[in-house]
Amino acid sequence: MLETRVVDVDLDRKKIFTSTGGTVNYNRLVIALGCVVKKIQCRRKKEKPLEGIHYLRSADEGIRIHAALTEAKNENKIVLVIGGRFVGMECLIAGVKLGLKPIFVVSKPHVMDGLLPQEVAARYEKNLTEKGVRFIRGVKVKKLVGENGKV
Repeated sequence: MLETRVVDVDLDRKKIFTSTGGTVNYNRLVIALGCVVKKIQCRRKKEKPLEGIHYLRSADEGIRIHAALTEAKNENKIVLVIGGRFVGMECLIAGVKLGLKPIFVVSKPHVMDGLLPQEVAARYEKNLTEKGVRFIRGVKVKKLVGENGKV
C-alpha cells in the first residue's frame, strides 16, 4: 500500500502522482473508489443485531452471502436485496444464478441510476424481470423488523 493519496494520474505516461510528492509507474490501472455501506436500523437499543442481514465489503462477506443465498434456495426463502448500484446488482445476480427470484429494492427510479443511461438500465431490468426478479423502486428502507432475532 502507498499509505498516501493519489492526487493526479497521467494516462499517457502511465504514472500516478501522490500527495507526498511521489510517483508510481503502472502497466494497467484499476480505479476502485469503493463506497460506504449504508447500514439500516435493524434492532432496538440493547438488543443484538438481527440475523440474516448481510453487507458486502470483503471477500469473506461475499462467501457468507453466497452461503446465505444457497441456504435460501434450499429452504425456499424469500430474498430481499437493497441497493440498486454495483454491489446490490452483484448480490442480486448471484441470487438469480442460483435460481432465486429476489425482490430488489432500489431508492431511485431505475437500477444504476445516474451511472447508466435510462435505456440501458431498462434493458437490465427487463432481463432481470424475465428471470423472476421483482422490483420495488423509489423507496428508501429505513428499518428492518424481524421475529425471534431473525429477519
